[in-house]
Amino acid sequence: MANTPSKPTNASSPGVEVTKQCANCGKADGLACSRCMDHYFCDKSCMKIAWPEHKEVCAKDPIEKAVRRAGSVLQRLFLTARERASADKIFDIRWNGSDDRLEISFTCTIGEFHRFSRAPHLSDRDVIMALTAGQCWGAVAWYADVLMTLLKGTAVVIEEVNLELRLPAKWARRLEVGNDKEISHHTSHHVFRVSSTKDSRRWYIYITGAQFGQFVAVMEAAKYMQSHGALIRSITPLGTSKAHMFAENTYFHSANQVRSIVCAVPHVTIIAMLLFSLGPSKGSLSLVWK
Repeated sequence: MANTPSKPTNASSPGVEVTKQCANCGKADGLACSRCMDHYFCDKSCMKIAWPEHKEVCAKDPIEKAVRRAGSVLQRLFLTARERASADKIFDIRWNGSDDRLEISFTCTIGEFHRFSRAPHLSDRDVIMALTAGQCWGAVAWYADVLMTLLKGTAVVIEEVNLELRLPAKWARRLEVGNDKEISHHTSHHVFRVSSTKDSRRWYIYITGAQFGQFVAVMEAAKYMQSHGALIRSITPLGTSKAHMFAENTYFHSANQVRSIVCAVPHVTIIAMLLFSLGPSKGSLSLVWK
């Protein structure tokens, strides 16, 4: 690992608090990775610990860098909206007896929005798994326009892909109270596929992958299929999921989520562009879920 942390030169935005938090330990005033200049670390030891995960988002190439940055921004915006205002009223979150499934008991409320309340027994990753459980189709539907805006001017084509995944070692599932119906499952997972028009490179952006233990938001498509994928069920143009959401009354709970997004982050595209210009880990903006 040749990369070393270095001091960056950054332009700050008036009225926006930016902290250069270490991506490993969370301490402030980290040094930027000398390769991607997007993530911060206290020192080489922290960077070495974080490298197995950081290498998946560390990029020099402008197209790949734009794609990975867009995925990181999109993931944080999604978590912000889900944490601040969700149509789900959650009653309980806990691991089942064999500790391979995180079970979320909830009811869906119409016209009401709830802020996520973190229980003391939940780890940071448990929280992210709970927030992303069963949300992949809605995330692809409601964040398609934001992703298109983030990658405007980048030489890529964006599509929607429905995948069947291999059985994850650990995953989150939603159980609707009074219905005992399992809402989420790994056999149908919706993601964005971003393809370079300059060459044959492709990436998957999966902002809800944490429900299946996938916490990094972007991966090369071939590597993703080798690690997680079983088969590709469908490839459709960007905007397909959004059109279906509006057309199918059976997914009214998903329609509620778009209102949740508006309530949580009123100017979501403007904020996305601000974050995009700063970089995905130029720390924690006060309005962004951490």
